[in-house]
Amino acid sequence: MDNSFSRFILMCVLLSVVLITGCSQTSSTRNIDYFTGISGMSFSFVPSAPPDSVYENSQFGVSVIVRNDGPVDVLDPGAVQITSSYDPFYFTPQSQTTLGGNGIGGVSIQLHGKTQNYPGGDQTYLDYAIYTARTIQGTRQIPTSQIFLNLCYPYKTILDTDTCVDVSSVFPSDRAQSCTAQPQTFSGQGSPVAITSVTSEFLPYGIGTDHKIKPVFNIAMQNEGGGVLLAPATSGLFTSSVCSLENQNRANWSTVVVNASLLGTALDCVPSVVRVTDTQPAFTRCSVPNNHLIPAQVNYQTQLHVELSYVYMKGISKDITIVRTAQNELPSTASGTTPTVCDPNLQIQMADPKTGKNYCAQKCDFCATNPTDYRCTTLTASETRYASSFTWTPSFSCGCTRDDCFTKEPLGKCIFDMCLGGTYCCSQ
Repeated sequence: MDNSFSRFILMCVLLSVVLITGCSQTSSTRNIDYFTGISGMSFSFVPSAPPDSVYENSQFGVSVIVRNDGPVDVLDPGAVQITSSYDPFYFTPQSQTTLGGNGIGGVSIQLHGKTQNYPGGDQTYLDYAIYTARTIQGTRQIPTSQIFLNLCYPYKTILDTDTCVDVSSVFPSDRAQSCTAQPQTFSGQGSPVAITSVTSEFLPYGIGTDHKIKPVFNIAMQNEGGGVLLAPATSGLFTSSVCSLENQNRANWSTVVVNASLLGTALDCVPSVVRVTDTQPAFTRCSVPNNHLIPAQVNYQTQLHVELSYVYMKGISKDITIVRTAQNELPSTASGTTPTVCDPNLQIQMADPKTGKNYCAQKCDFCATNPTDYRCTTLTASETRYASSFTWTPSFSCGCTRDDCFTKEPLGKCIFDMCLGGTYCCSQ
């Protein structure tokens, strides 16, 4: 009997230890804050795809790993887009994965954000495209060019923070108060656009002895993710047209849509669409509507919810060296000079007025000084999406990076596919 009772006591102790340990682990897991940092979504090339170097006339693949390192789910079919750019003088696409979904067809990237079920976020692997390195033209023995990819996706910034409705700041009282309003600063909510601070003010409202207050919250935000803000998307499927810049109003560029509430009561935010940059904070003021004014009684703590919606784009690039094959040594003439071989899409053959020898001029440089030439007046969609507002000026030259061109193109100050070697044609 004594042994049986002892075994019973031992089993109870062991069961208690297991329960306490399990509860402790559950509590620890629940206390993890996933709304920190400025990550959002990101992507990277798979090692050796593309490779560091390729032989001319050979094929190579481009594959990426796409990650959701932030706390927001991106599950709308077709919402995530990947676009590419390259120098057609060096590369030709053979095949490319179509990103779609929801009846459109193709592959759909859908990733969960960081939660208790996905503590490290979510990721997927994508074989994006296959390219062929073209035959090397001209005198460059081992040229180097780049493959650029852009990841474009809808995302949100979500802030939930305790705040004090400070009635006593407007209507002083001798009563002890449970809280006082204080400015709040933040280092990020796990999304590329960060809410950096919230300050509050309380305006007196009411008639006679019916004292009420109107809380107003000044919300500061900034683009801290290192990417580009596009126009907000009204739905996941609309993201594709935003990412491709199709029919986009320039006034919506670099903006976010703001929604806020105070313990479930929707706030009026002015402006509700805010232009946000990475150089200085942008602001909006969100206030309680007049039909939800707060009686001037005592201070109390409540929760402020702020949500920013936007479409975000980040880019990566890879330098690829193209190696000549033994069968394609540099050709030479009797005089030891190489023959002139111009790319018809990116260059124009010219004759040097002093020597009479032919040479290849960059199409950008040619058109900057010959704007009425027929080769400069007919622009293709791959060269610019803003042909109707584009005008050649002498200041155009092959001196911009791709990021510069991406920013200047909507302003009519940059044009694609007119320069060799990874440079872009823009007005300085």
